[in-house]
This record gives sequence, C-alpha cells and structure tokens, in this order.
Amino acid sequence: MQAASGGGRMLQCACCAQEVLVCVDCDRGQRYCGDECRKQARLASQRRAAKRYQSSRVGRCNHARRQRRLRARQRQRQQEQQLIPKNSDSSGPCQAACAGDLLGPRLDVKPQAASKPTPGWYCHWCARPVVNVVRRSWLLRATSEPIFEA
Repeated sequence: MQAASGGGRMLQCACCAQEVLVCVDCDRGQRYCGDECRKQARLASQRRAAKRYQSSRVGRCNHARRQRRLRARQRQRQQEQQLIPKNSDSSGPCQAACAGDLLGPRLDVKPQAASKPTPGWYCHWCARPVVNVVRRSWLLRATSEPIFEA
C-alpha cells in the first residue's frame, strides 16, 4: 500500500465539470481532469483564435489571396487535363472508394466512458490516498517582496 499524501485540492474540470481530487505532490495548478479534456480545451481555444483572425481585415485578405491562388491552380489543372486524351479503359476512381467519411471522428464530442466509483479519497493522477485537509482553492505562496498599496 502506498503512503498517504498530506492533503489535496478538489478541482472542477474546466471542460467537463467533473470534480477530481489532486494530492499536494501532483498539484501544479491544473484546471482539467486529464489529458483528453486539456486537448479538447486547447482545440476549442485554437478554433476561437482562428475565427477571430479570419474575421479581421488581415485574415480576410490572406484568405482571399489563398483562394485566388487555389482557383488559379484549379484552372491550370483543368486546362492541362483538356490537352491529355483520355483512354477508354482508364476511368477515374470508383464511387464506392470515394464514398467514405472524409471528416473522421468528431473532436468536439467527448465519448462517454464508464465511470467507476473509487472508494475513499484518492489522488486522480497518482492514486495515492489523500488524508488531512482537502482544499477547494490553490495554495497562496508567500512572496519575498512586500505588497505596497498606492
């Protein structure tokens, strides 16, 4: 049996709102219950930043420039294909091969995992038992410089 940790902090995940307990040794100011929630929150943050950028003037201009280059490449490809005669036996890819789902799994939907209740108070990361005090906020670290009010 592992030795009991001195105390811990109860946190509510900023992504899925699940409450988890973190021992003092594992507590690094986490906001998420695990890697999956952290990755989902990061992806959502990047999407918001991309949306903000694309709605700005610079983002709209860069998007328009990129689309112009894409359309020019497509026109050039079409002109090249018109010059090459098509053979009757070499048809394009069959529709069955192209009918697959190109989008892949949705990343914004978290799969429902079977949650098993854990007996007692254990750290969510290292699974050591937590005794003594359980906080709901971060520890305030003492600083060496005094705080002056102006």
